[in-house]
Amino acid sequence: MITAKVSNYRLMIEFQIWCVFTPLFQSPISEECLSQYQHPQSEKFQNTFLEDELVAVVRTGSKLAVGEEITPDELFHLPLVLRERGSGTLDVFERALQQHNIKLSSLQVLMYLGSTESIKLFLEHTDCLGIVSVRSITRELYSGQLRVVEIKGMPMLRDFSFAQPQGQESGLAQVFMQFAMHNNHKL
Repeated sequence: MITAKVSNYRLMIEFQIWCVFTPLFQSPISEECLSQYQHPQSEKFQNTFLEDELVAVVRTGSKLAVGEEITPDELFHLPLVLRERGSGTLDVFERALQQHNIKLSSLQVLMYLGSTESIKLFLEHTDCLGIVSVRSITRELYSGQLRVVEIKGMPMLRDFSFAQPQGQESGLAQVFMQFAMHNNHKL
């Protein structure tokens, strides 16, 4: 949850991923929104404000036989927990797999879950590999609950962008975008 104070009003925004090419945030005041992907035929102006990387993680002390680094081919033999169908996270992971001619259907997916938090909780109690945003596991990495497993030669990068109709700007949405861009290092 991000809280931004604007004049005498308090603006509270909760980010959610609904599915590919849909807004993560939509202001009730304007058509400006935060989106994860740029639709090729979009008539919206898009401004990237945050770069993100997906990483493979396991719980520290997992009985899974994985070292600090694995190859993409080793994914065939590892149990996985992933985000649900239609999520941007799963889409980025699938595109990275395609670069190595790997189909998601050929992997051992134990479960598809609806949030990153549920994946982190699931990993606490199971011996499997999860794919999540590195930004979402800062606390768990710092505390030693989870550890990153590098997938050699398989970067999973994405950008978060503000999108708005060409030539349209509104006050409150513009203030929020400036706040988010100024504080993106905290997100």
